Amino acid sequence: MSEPFVGQIQPFGFNFAPRGWAKCEGHRKLYHNDNRGQSAALSEQD
Repeated sequence: MSEPFVGQIQPFGFNFAPRGWAKCEGHRKLYHNDNRGQSAALSEQD
């Protein structure tokens, strides 16, 4: 399997995030310090 893109959203058929992935639930704010690469990819602004 190739390396995923930073900020890639991928559906999985189970209720947990696999190792190296984070859940994308929509209600949790992404903070710049948590993951700067993903934050930049999604153009998150405070």
